[in-house]
Amino acid sequence: MTVERETEKCALCAKDTGVRVDTPIFMRMHFIEGSGQLCEDCYREMVKNRPWHNLA
Repeated sequence: MTVERETEKCALCAKDTGVRVDTPIFMRMHFIEGSGQLCEDCYREMVKNRPWHNLA
């Protein structure tokens, strides 16, 4: 029997992020506290031009 792991959806666009729901927050990419799990595209848009984050 195959057990599929549920993955998070982006909090903004509902796109699948590929991040398993059981992944601890401190290990997640593109997670913003207070907003939730985001896809890479939404994350980049959210943090664009923010001095506290360097996306280079």
